[in-house]
Amino acid sequence: MAMRRGLGALLVGLILLVGACGDDGSDGASGAPNADQSDTEPSGDAGSTAEPSATPSGGSASFDGEEMTIERVRCFFEEQPRAGLGGVFTHTAQADAVNPAGEAVVIDMSRAVAEDGTVTDDISFDVGDPFGDDFVGYSGGGPEGTLDFGDDGVSAADVEMRNLDDFEASPSVLSFDLSC
Repeated sequence: MAMRRGLGALLVGLILLVGACGDDGSDGASGAPNADQSDTEPSGDAGSTAEPSATPSGGSASFDGEEMTIERVRCFFEEQPRAGLGGVFTHTAQADAVNPAGEAVVIDMSRAVAEDGTVTDDISFDVGDPFGDDFVGYSGGGPEGTLDFGDDGVSAADVEMRNLDDFEASPSVLSFDLSC
């Protein structure tokens, strides 16, 4: 009988826990609003914590000749510190897509100004679940001008991307035109 009461109390506790974890409009662990709910424009303060702007359909990308439609773009075109690296990021953007094989793709790009004034553009192109066995990451970029940041978008043409697991492989080629 005591075991039944213990199981009953455990079951009630689990039901209450599941009920408390219902959909509250956040994306889960962080408590931040879903990107679909966040259309906030940056506030203009250099150190602001404004949310990046997001669009549900933000352009197209081509990776080694495979075309993808971008599903969502997030942009933040204000200076923010480069934690632990010195200098600042002047532009950051991230795009989500699905490649022709049905795998999730994330394109992450930034422009940084180092403390010595050197400006670099960095791009990562990630395919698949980052915690899965089939995940593949690529990295590319170069000096300022590799990425073309406009007032409301970012583009790049024919950027060589290196497979992070196989530096001996021939580089892949990434091009994209994104609207923020």
